[in-house]
Amino acid sequence: MKGGVLTIGTYYAEATVGTPPQTFNFLIDTGSSNIVVPARTCTTCGNRTSFDPRTSVTYKPLPCTSHECHVCTPDGRTENCVFGPSYCLAGTSNCAFGISYGGGSSLLEGFWAHDEVCLGRMCVNATFGMATAEYPAASFAGDDGIDGILGLASPFNACNPTCVTTLFDDYVNARMTPNIFGICVTPDKGGLMDIGTYVPSRFNNATLQWAPQEVDRWYNIILLDILVGKTSIGLPAFAYATTNDVIGAFVDSGTSLLLFSPLIFQQIQAVFQQNWCNLPGICGNESFFTGACYDPSVIKNIDLYPPLVFVVKSQLSTPFHLSVPAASYLFLAGNQYCSGLQPVSGVGVILGDLFMENYYIVFDRSASRLGFAPITKCSYLGE
Repeated sequence: MKGGVLTIGTYYAEATVGTPPQTFNFLIDTGSSNIVVPARTCTTCGNRTSFDPRTSVTYKPLPCTSHECHVCTPDGRTENCVFGPSYCLAGTSNCAFGISYGGGSSLLEGFWAHDEVCLGRMCVNATFGMATAEYPAASFAGDDGIDGILGLASPFNACNPTCVTTLFDDYVNARMTPNIFGICVTPDKGGLMDIGTYVPSRFNNATLQWAPQEVDRWYNIILLDILVGKTSIGLPAFAYATTNDVIGAFVDSGTSLLLFSPLIFQQIQAVFQQNWCNLPGICGNESFFTGACYDPSVIKNIDLYPPLVFVVKSQLSTPFHLSVPAASYLFLAGNQYCSGLQPVSGVGVILGDLFMENYYIVFDRSASRLGFAPITKCSYLGE
């Protein structure tokens, strides 16, 4: 994977769609489930590489009259739809989708199609999305070179409202790979995704700490507590769990920062200000918690700031701790230190790239668990 949280804010890998292959840079996203590229006809998708079905001999759109379009549950049923009944894209006979990202901050609209998708040397006839509109316009565009998005989360999240097979499940079902992958990322030199396995040399053969997956939608883990240094922020474990109106705590490669519910964020801020008010940027009207950034001449010793520690339920009897140092959560944006901690409604905790840069993470989908070990070596091939 190329990119970096300090360069473009995310990570991407090259894959192809169609025959002959058309090449795209896909954002690698463990927080969503579908693979989507801009359609040739999209006028709001920005200046990105788009897919031209006219040049692919293996391309087939998915008709809205087909049985496949009317599958609206992850287990293949066509009744009791999870997110409502399927529908046709306006003005066409194609099976439509509407996908929201970031809690509804951006949307993709389009239709489903079939074609050959190749990631590395693995090629399979897959269902992929053709985006015909983005809201806001060009919200996925930019100077980062990313064309589409490749989601790696649960099939449950691949219902929009038609439920389609995820690309990773297509590879698993075709027996091209075991149902597992590992990811490591660096702040500014890309990262690696190990498909079908994990590579112990990336974490110096240390023992992986395994956490059970809380729900089968995102890569949720069960948080028991959050510590600032050695001080608990004082909330019950329920505050970090998935409830009827909150997504719990999950690992998301498609999110750059560490995001918290407003309540959790306030408690973190309170512990910082009760114990470390002597450090620059912690207290006052212009603090890290209000979005202020500081010159390195002010933040002279980043090691004086405490780590942020996540206490995680283990598959074993004893919980384990995942620590994020200040050098990660107070990151250099240009020539200033800025906070990577932000509040957002609708989630408990999103463990984004600033968290992930510290750990090799194994996504064991077959056993519904995540493994963690400190990274010792991670850079993309060719670096």
